[in-house]
Amino acid sequence: MTSRMLFAALTFDARSVARLLTIQHDLPLPRDMFRLIGERMLHLTLAYYGPTQPEREKRILETLTTIRRHQTPQLRVDSVLLLPSRTSPRVVTLGVEATEALTSLNELAQIEASDAFLPHVTLARLTSSALEGHPLRLQPHIRALSTYNIEPFSLYPETVTLFESVRKGDTTYVPITVYPLS
Repeated sequence: MTSRMLFAALTFDARSVARLLTIQHDLPLPRDMFRLIGERMLHLTLAYYGPTQPEREKRILETLTTIRRHQTPQLRVDSVLLLPSRTSPRVVTLGVEATEALTSLNELAQIEASDAFLPHVTLARLTSSALEGHPLRLQPHIRALSTYNIEPFSLYPETVTLFESVRKGDTTYVPITVYPLS
């Protein structure tokens, strides 16, 4: 049996995606060090499941079916985050305010998750050459991102989606199942 790298995410309406793209392009991200996430792959990750066998995938899909019946939350973006940490980041993300609606969705999505997970919107990943290169070269960019302020704004989810993360050179996200939110 083959396993797939799976995660659950919320995808957004066109207005939200346009706002994310504006912020993504305004961030001080040298393109030789950071790879931007493509427009069609922008999402808020709710839960990371990691390597998943078919039986577990079936349970995850059952859980996501119940999530789609929840009221669609309005999400409030309030910060730029470097994950997993500011001192050794791999991704540039937007932090989302932990509202009751988001917390409820996150807890449901986490039922089958590998570890606790902070919901976030990934905007860019460090390139492999930046990760392997000299760390001092990255420091000014990390400092600039650490102090970068954004005006809080809202995102409007349209779907909850189970994605497979596929690595063939660059990582791509392939939708497995898409549920419209009510």
